[in-house]
Amino acid sequence: MIRSNDVMNKHLNLFSYEDPELYEEENLFESTQAPWFYHITHLLDLKKEDFMNIKSIVENEKKRGSDYNHILDIIDYKTYSDIMRKINNNMKNALSVYLFSCKYFLNKYSKNTESNGHVHFVFVFGNNTADLDSVCSSIVYSFFLYIWYCLKSKTTKEKNSDVLKFFIPIINIKRSDMKLKVLINWWLEKCEIQNPEEILVFNDDKNLLEVLKCDNKYDICFVDFNDFEPNSM
Repeated sequence: MIRSNDVMNKHLNLFSYEDPELYEEENLFESTQAPWFYHITHLLDLKKEDFMNIKSIVENEKKRGSDYNHILDIIDYKTYSDIMRKINNNMKNALSVYLFSCKYFLNKYSKNTESNGHVHFVFVFGNNTADLDSVCSSIVYSFFLYIWYCLKSKTTKEKNSDVLKFFIPIINIKRSDMKLKVLINWWLEKCEIQNPEEILVFNDDKNLLEVLKCDNKYDICFVDFNDFEPNSM
């Protein structure tokens, strides 16, 4: 019989986190870490020095005043947003810009994947029920990983040598089923995301399926208690 305290401790371990600045490099990845910490250290290859540099960048920006306290200001998301809005000026906010950019770059770099050797995708899948918490998790977690990627880029001296990564949320249903998801459509409308069938990436997206043919071109993250199901796509 499993005691409730044991279950509670097990769940708390999922969210444990050690400040890398206080940890030895060789032990940084051996302790129990939150899943997000595992992903950013492995997908982005972050080392102890990177974490310390990022921490320094954020603290220095905060000292400049309240105008620079937002993380999107620190990664200069406005410049990125302005570029995307030149391509599509219908984007209402930061999240809609991000989602549009995900589909745009997937479409752009899914062709001739072998010739685009500097491009790598990270697909974030929710479960195949595609309920509200699953869709929210895949979208927000992708944006979270993108922010960390941008923070790491600010610490990289030779930026041109880095692989160009895109973190793309996958709505784990067919595009045609989206109209049945009343609650998700309601949430997206509240987020000022228009025409979700046009802006989101679904599991039957032809560009997604093209990239999935090349094992070395992508990584996959699962959210919302998801697991790999071979017949889900």
